[in-house]
Formats: sequence, structure tokens, C-alpha cells
Amino acid sequence: QKISNIWFGPKERTFATTLMVSSLTFGYAFGAIIPQFFMNLVDDPLEQNPADIRKQVHKMMLVTAYLGTAALILTVLLMKAKPETPPSKGAELEKYSVSKSLKTLLKDWNTMTLITASAIVNGASIVYTSTINQVTAPFGVSSNEISNLLSLSTIFGLVGSAIGAAMTHKNKGYNLVII
Repeated sequence: QKISNIWFGPKERTFATTLMVSSLTFGYAFGAIIPQFFMNLVDDPLEQNPADIRKQVHKMMLVTAYLGTAALILTVLLMKAKPETPPSKGAELEKYSVSKSLKTLLKDWNTMTLITASAIVNGASIVYTSTINQVTAPFGVSSNEISNLLSLSTIFGLVGSAIGAAMTHKNKGYNLVII
């Protein structure tokens, strides 16, 4: 939210924050697809050659490191610390320290409710992604199909969240979302 406050006006902040948070989730979806381009896995793990798996994982990690490094370099070179003109009066105000802000947030019931709900959703997502192989194995689903399933479910979750957020914003039903 600090980036949104510094770079965007009051009417644009919610969308900017949502876009930044969603980009992280989109990264998870992208990360679920990447392995199928590098890994040649077979259904029976006993048929896999460990040396081949090591080479495939090494190549996948190198490409991922190259992509991450390129993104970091572009960010360092192109992103300024703040805009030339503050987008609002709030962007000019003195900010609280992290510890003071954290204490204030932890005392707020609505914030704790949202944090708890987010933790439950993230936990369920982790359980889903870590058990999908065991659940689908009896049905002969390949690793590539599982990667696609995980990516699609993440993307559908993002789209559904965006639609829900737009409807909540339009109808001003914030209390219903929290409950």
C-alpha cells in the first residue's frame, strides 16, 4: 500500500494495490506452468534417470534465475523512488514507523479478521497445491496436466476475485464480504 500511496491518487489506489497483490498470485500460476517446459517426467518414478532429472531441474532453475535477475535489473534501472509531483496530500504526509503501524493494525478487529481470512485461504491453497498429485494419481493424470490445472485454478481464482471485488465496490457491500 505504501507504493500505492506514493504513486497513485486516492481514486486509483485500490486498483493499484489490487493489481500488485494479484501479480503475486499470477506469478504463482506462471510458476506452476514453468516445470512442464523443462521436466520430462514419466508416470512411473522408477523409470526416471536421476541424472536426467538433475539436469532438467538445473536448467529450469537457471532459466528462472535469469528471468528473476532480468526483472530485478529492469526494476532498479526504471523505477524511481517517488514521482516528481505527489499525487495527493496523503503522499506528502509523514509516515508512521513500521512498528507503530503494526501495533495499530494488530489492535484493529477488521484488520485481524481480514488477516485471518487471508491466512485460511492461503493455507487451503497450499494444501490444494501440495496434495493435488496424490488426489489425481489414481486417475492417470500427468504432471503437465496437473501444472495446467493448478495454473488454471489460480487464474480462475484471480478472475473470480476481481469480479467479486468489483461487485463489492459497486454495491458498497464491504460488511457482507467481511462477514
